Amino acid sequence: MVFLLSLVILQWVVAVQCFRTLGFIREGAVKRSEGMLTVFGMMAAAALVSFPLLLEFVTVAAFSQGKPVSPRGDYVPLWFLGAGGLLAVLVFGLRLHRQRLNANAGFFAIGANASGIMIGLYMVFVVADQVLFFMPSREDAGMLNWGIFRQEGAVRDIQCQSDMLVVRGMASDVATYRCPLDGIAVMGRFTGTPIVPWPTYTEGTSHQLAVEVRKMQRSAIKLEDDQVQGISK
Repeated sequence: MVFLLSLVILQWVVAVQCFRTLGFIREGAVKRSEGMLTVFGMMAAAALVSFPLLLEFVTVAAFSQGKPVSPRGDYVPLWFLGAGGLLAVLVFGLRLHRQRLNANAGFFAIGANASGIMIGLYMVFVVADQVLFFMPSREDAGMLNWGIFRQEGAVRDIQCQSDMLVVRGMASDVATYRCPLDGIAVMGRFTGTPIVPWPTYTEGTSHQLAVEVRKMQRSAIKLEDDQVQGISK
């Protein structure tokens, strides 16, 4: 919920500040080149941080219609989110710095720019949190259909109401997982580095999950070998 609320606030701040800046340009209070640069910067920041969620909606809609979904581009949503966060900090930080030189700067304008900086920093933190979770890069990480394991009841050391888990270390003795508290904000679920923004998850470790995943993998390999042998006969 924090992530979605931050997106909404940023979009609102950008919309209001863009209209105000365009008004200042018409009045001659702000240089046209400087004003348009900040307008485009704010719009670009808002677009970049919103892109991963919009891409997720499009991907899920395509998948629900039976269309093929490519699992490539693991870090693409993260890079967009991080670039948007950094750009927001830069643009709103520059605007806030300029307002220090203006004795007539209003409370709303200062608060709006400060909000833009804080949201940008939050987006950068979300990216860092996800990158650190998946480091070092590994193949036994990604999104797991937790609903199947929960129905089987073999994994009892995880309490998660979501139907999905973000997991790393599935090939090790102990798997580390994150349980999304809000499935709407999950992004990149078809990639190897799905994004569950802080703080909308609970994190823990599970030995039983790692064991069950390995059992499932061995069963799949055995089934494939049996099919190959059957064809060769």
